[in-house]
Amino acid sequence: MPGMTPEGRRVHIARIATSDFEDFDYNYFARVIFMVADVYLKSEKLGSAGEVYVLDGENYRLKHLLKLSPIFAKKIFVCTMDALPIKIKEIHIVNPPFVIDSLIAFIKPFMKEKIFNRLHFHKDVTTLHEYISRDFLPEEYGGTAGKLKLHWDKYLAAFEDFKPWLKEQENIKADESKRPGKTTCYEDCFGLHGSFRSLAVD
Repeated sequence: MPGMTPEGRRVHIARIATSDFEDFDYNYFARVIFMVADVYLKSEKLGSAGEVYVLDGENYRLKHLLKLSPIFAKKIFVCTMDALPIKIKEIHIVNPPFVIDSLIAFIKPFMKEKIFNRLHFHKDVTTLHEYISRDFLPEEYGGTAGKLKLHWDKYLAAFEDFKPWLKEQENIKADESKRPGKTTCYEDCFGLHGSFRSLAVD
C-alpha cells in the first residue's frame, strides 16, 4: 500500500484471489511473493522502520493446507525471516479460515518466537483498524485508500520496468567455496533437524 504509517512502516496485503485449489501451486505462489519483495526492496527510496503484513484467509481451504509440505514451509520462513532484509513488525490475519488452528500448528515450528508473537487474528476488520489506520487500507478492508485491485494493477505495471533486472537475478548464485568459516550447506538451511517429529497437526 502507498505511504507510511506514523511509525514509518509499510503496509503490505496478500490474499489468494480465488478459493479454487486445483491449480494452486505453492512454488508459483512463493515465486510471486518473493518477486514482489525484490521489486519493493529495489524501488524503496526512503527505507522503512518495519513491515506490516495483512494476510487475508477468506479463500484459504483445507486442501490448500494439504498441499503444503513441511520442507517447503521451512524454505519459505528461512528465506523470509533470515534472507530478506526486512523487519517484520506485525502480521495480521483477517478472515481466518476454519483450518487456522491446524495451519498455525503446522507453521509454528518454523517461525521465530518473536515473529510468532506478532501474529494478530481478526474475524472482523474493525479490530484491524485498532492497529492500522484506515488511511493505509483499501476499501475491501474498511479503508479509504481505494480499491485493492487498483493498487495491484499499478504494481503489475511497475513490474514491466523491472523485467530485465529480474531476469539478471536468475543468474546470480552463491559460491559457498568463498564463504569465510564453515560452508553453509542445503541441510543447514532447510533441513528439518527433528522439527517434523514434534509437528502436531489435528
